[in-house]
This record gives sequence, C-alpha cells and structure tokens, in this order.
Amino acid sequence: MKTDKLSLFVLAALACGSLFASAWVTSNGDAKRYNTLDEALAAATALTNSSTVAVIGDDTISSSFTITNGMEICGDSVLIGNGGSLTVSGGATLVFSNITFSSSPFGIRTTPFVIVESGSSVELENGFSITKMGLNSNTDGVRFGCAFRVAAGGSISMEDGASISGCRQASQQNSTNVKTCGGAVWLDSGSMFEFAGGSITNCFVAGYGGAVYVSSNAEVRISGAAVANGNKANHGSASSASVADDICVASGGSLTVAGALSGGEDSIGVAVADSPNVGDAFAALADGASADEATLAAFVNNSDGSLLASVSGLSLVWKEEDSEDTPAGPQPVGKSAAAVMLANGDGTKYYATLEDGFGAATNGTATITLLKSVEFTNSVSLASNVTLVDVTTNRFAVTRPADGTALIDVGAHSLAVTNVTLTGGVGRFLNVKGGSLTLDADSEVCYVYGRGSAFVAPVTVWGGTFTMNGNASIFYCMNSFNRKYGNSLAAGGVVVAGSETAGAKAVMNGGRICGCRATGAGFGGIYIGNQAEIEVKGGECMIWDNTTADVFASNRARSNLTVHDLSSHTLTGALTGNAQIGFMEGILADTNTFGATTLSGAAAVQSAARYIHDSTGAAGEVDGKTLIWDPSVDPSVVADVCGPFAFTAIEENDDGAWLLTIAPAAAGCTYTLYASDDLSVDLQKWTQAGEPQTPTASGEISFTVPGDTAQRFWRAIGTDAY
Repeated sequence: MKTDKLSLFVLAALACGSLFASAWVTSNGDAKRYNTLDEALAAATALTNSSTVAVIGDDTISSSFTITNGMEICGDSVLIGNGGSLTVSGGATLVFSNITFSSSPFGIRTTPFVIVESGSSVELENGFSITKMGLNSNTDGVRFGCAFRVAAGGSISMEDGASISGCRQASQQNSTNVKTCGGAVWLDSGSMFEFAGGSITNCFVAGYGGAVYVSSNAEVRISGAAVANGNKANHGSASSASVADDICVASGGSLTVAGALSGGEDSIGVAVADSPNVGDAFAALADGASADEATLAAFVNNSDGSLLASVSGLSLVWKEEDSEDTPAGPQPVGKSAAAVMLANGDGTKYYATLEDGFGAATNGTATITLLKSVEFTNSVSLASNVTLVDVTTNRFAVTRPADGTALIDVGAHSLAVTNVTLTGGVGRFLNVKGGSLTLDADSEVCYVYGRGSAFVAPVTVWGGTFTMNGNASIFYCMNSFNRKYGNSLAAGGVVVAGSETAGAKAVMNGGRICGCRATGAGFGGIYIGNQAEIEVKGGECMIWDNTTADVFASNRARSNLTVHDLSSHTLTGALTGNAQIGFMEGILADTNTFGATTLSGAAAVQSAARYIHDSTGAAGEVDGKTLIWDPSVDPSVVADVCGPFAFTAIEENDDGAWLLTIAPAAAGCTYTLYASDDLSVDLQKWTQAGEPQTPTASGEISFTVPGDTAQRFWRAIGTDAY
C-alpha cells in the first residue's frame, strides 16, 4: 500500500488534466478523483478491500467515517472540522504518512479525531503531523483523548518523523464530573501504544497526562528516538497552575522500555501515579532490553525534576541526583568470599549466601553449586529452574537455625537437589505448587520439625511432581499438628496432593523415607492426597519405620505410605536390595486391593511381597496386574505396634539412679528412653537416655538412668522390627 503512492496520484491527476483535484482514492491499482476529502473517504470506506486516500492541496474533513478495511491516508494538509472524525473498527489498520492535520485549538470540537476500537490499530509514520487540535470535553461521554482514543484491545504505533503538538483539552471535567485525561493520546485498559519514535510536545489537558494517559492494564512500549516533553496538565483544578505532565501512568498501567532510547536528555517526562519517590519503580525493561546511559538520561520525573533514572534488576527506579548507582538485587563476590557458585544465562558468578544465589538465578536454567555448608535464614522463591548441587564428596549441608522458618518456594518451576543435606528448623522446608521437585542421589532432608495447620509437611507438593532417585533420603522429621487423626492434610515427611483441576504425582525411583513421625494428626511417612498418584519405579526403595500417634505420643501406629481412596498407586519396576514399603491404602484401610503393577512373573511376586500392611502386617501379593494383601491374614486383627505400654515402676536406687520399668512391651520391638526436664519441650528435642532395650520373656523392660536432676520426665518410644 505504501509503494509509489504519491506518484500514482500525480499520474492519475495528469491523466485527468488536473493537479488540483482535492482527493484521490486508489484500490486494487485503480485511482479515482473526488472533489472533496469527505467524498473520497465516503467512497473508500464503502469499499470491501484496502485503499489509499491521497489529499492534493488543502482540504477539510467535516464528517465522521468508520474504517473497517485497511486504509492509508497521505498527502498535503487537512483541517479537521467540528464534526470530522474517524473510527477504526473491525480489525482494520489505518496508516497516516506525509500528511498534516490541524483544528481549532480552542476546544470547539466534541469528539476525538481518531477512535481505535478493539482489535484495530493506527500507525503514525514518517511525515505525519498534528500541529494543533482542540477538544471540548464538557459533552457527556466525551472525556478522553484529544487526538487519539484507543479502546481496550486496540493499539497505536508511532515512528521516527511523526509528530503531535498543540493538542488541547481545555475543560476541567464533563458534566458527570469525570476529569479529562490524555492531551494527545488516551489508552483504555487493555490497549497498547508502541512509541518507537516521533514526538509529542506542547499539549495540554485539564486532568492528567498532557501527552499520553495510560489507564490501568494499558501499556506504553517506548524505544528509539521517541520524545514526549513540554506537555502540561493542571490535574483537574481550574485554579491550579499547569504543571509538567507528559506520560501519566495510572496505578496498574505500565511503561516498558522496549529498546535503547536516543531522543536526548529529558526527552521522556514520566508522571507515574504510584512512583514519584526515590527508589520507586516507574518502568520495566522488556526481555532483551537494557538501559544504557543515554536511555537513563532520557527520563525526567515530572513530579520532581531533581530525581534521575537508575537501573534496579529489570526495572527503572528513581534515585537522588547526587547518589551513586547501587545495583539492586544480589551482588557477586570474589570466589574466596563465596558460599555458592551460580551458572546460568548470565555466565558463572559467585555469591556470599545461598539466598543470594537463588535471588540471582533469574536468567534461564541455573545450577547453584555449594562451596561449603551454609546457614539458611531467609525464604526464597524460584524465578527459574534450578539445580542445587555439591560436586564434592562432603555432602554440604543447608541448615536452618533451630527456630528457623526459611522456605524454598519452588512454585511452578523445578528444583533438583543432588548430594546436599537440607536440615533443621521448623515449618515447611520445600514447597512446590505446580512445578517439580527432585531429590537426586545422596540428597537428604532431615530433622525438620513443625506444628500448626500451615506446616503440612517438611516437603509439600501441590499440583506438581515429586521424585526421589537412588539413595536420596528423608528421615527423622516430625509433625506435631494437634488435631484429631484423619482430619488434616499433614505428614511427618511428605505430602503430595492435587485438586480437581491439577493432579499431582510422586515418583519413587529408589529413595528412602524413614523414621518420620506425626504426633496428633496426619500420617507418618508420605501421604498421597486427593487427585494424586504415586509410581514406584523399583530399586532399593524404602518407606519404613514411620509412625503416627495421638497428641500424647502414645498409641503409636505404623504409618509409612498412605494413599487417598481417590488416588492411585502403581508398581512399575522391580524392588531390589533392602527395599521395604509399609503401606495403608486409603485413610480407612478398608480394601484388600492396594494398587496395580506393570510387572509380571517372579519380579511381580517378589516385589509385591516387599509391601507390608501397616495395620495387619500382611504381605503383598499379585493377582494378575493387581496388588492385593495376603488373604490368609485376617484384616480385622490389628497388630499392636510397640505398645500400648505404661511405666509399671519408677524406683530410686541406693546410688541415686532411677529404675524405670514398662510393661507390657510388644515382641519384635526395641525401646528407647528419652528424658527432659520440661514436659512442654518438643519430643524431637528430648535427650536419649542410655542404650535401646528389648523386652524380657515376660514382656517387661527396664531402664536405669542417673539421678542427675531434681525433676525428670520420661518417654519410652518403641521401634518395630518388622
């Protein structure tokens, strides 16, 4: 449409014997002369295909037209009459080039010159200009945009050589008391302005945004030699003096630097509703964009001209004129001072803390290598997919303080942990929501304690994937959420749960979950919640020695792997070595079927036998491709698990020691005595007293402990030997 357009019009005019025709319309290679621009626009808008309208000499647009097919308007100069306007609709694109528009600057017009509707666009190319234009906004419904009003879903672009100046919305507000905004351009919510060049200068509005007003959820993308300065507004007060107000970004609107700026110092004035102060962000950097010195110098704060633009991560912020640029975000350090090494799209850098390493991992897939054991004190949220690894044989530890609650929030990203120990603290350590967590070879999660409904488990996966490989381990973690058993989504080790809209999955390709406890609620080892599944891929997988108990830590029962009645369990690989899985299918354990298998033959039989029912002690069998419990075991007979028991005697010996006897102790159990001088102290923090003991033939067991304190509390904890 843009090729040789002026030459076409000149040739057409010569062929008709005149160079003074008012307007020409070309479409599909045919050119036709019209006496007025209004006649030409009426003819062009009636066409079913794109067209070009050329103005020869001076003309006037005095009527309103709706453009539903592509159109380019070019030529000489046009006066916009009181009723002259264009509406771009139906996904059409309107291009202006090499043409000048103007109207009375005194506000006698009542409609924006161009209205861009949803799905449609306007392009302001080289040679386009508006030299002056006025709009009277007192009319109801006409409030915004003197020259261009862009509705939701519409867009406008401006390139080098295009200019808008002298637009004026003089009235304070319309009769419904809505202040006028957007002296030249008004962007409705959901619209976009690609400001890649050109200039908007010397415009005025009675409300906000002398050049451009950016509504909530609208965006201006700025680059190149774009200029917006010298525009003013008086912010809705007739008595107020006009102030600098170029691009006004409402709360929720956005200004994005799409490329380097070359319009010169103070070429872009910004009045951001929420960001007039030092340290506040006023613009974002688009992907691949950077802010060089010229780009930063281009911005001026309309509210406080002493502030300068500075870079903070992927944002531009205001700084004081005499302050030095302090890079925002984690800063690299020398290798000798580093705790971690980060390798990602930014190269390889060293950081003083693990938190800094995670914070800097924003550019593509990252690997964070521990250089030593670290203390972890501040929560982090992943911004990319990360592998956390120790490449030495040390198995460095990430340790939370005893009362530390710092969390690694994986979110919808992925985290793989290899040869690293995550330990200590209270509350969730690893949290996944829609992403994936992999504990690879030699990784550990241990000695994590928590209570309360927000804790859930040391490892919690919502609507994502949890994988354990090789000899990864979760052990000696504890949940003491005090609520009736079965009423809470909680576990001592791991919870994997989905929803009706997003499933979740656990994959055990080896791995061990052992020695975890739930006291007062939930499940001991791993709980596969509603709308989730677990796949056991074989190997030396061990889910064993995990228990649950009431709030008094008595009546302890085995609770290893529990699968919700609406979830599934599949065995797809042979279990080997010391593999052993305690299992309770469903919260109520009311079924003899506990899963399916893809194995066959001896591998299926031998692997199924490594499952032990948590309540009955029955071993697993196969029936075709179904996993069932040994039918010879009466499921109504529930085995005692290391209890119940009670202290039958507490006697002080002559030497000041104490003899504690408990009975009846369960056969096949080993008992360990723990002591504390404070009954309220968490069980995890009680001190082991002496060596573990096994029952006598009579079922009794005794501990001899020193009498080194005036007051002691004792608990005996049994570990089953299945």
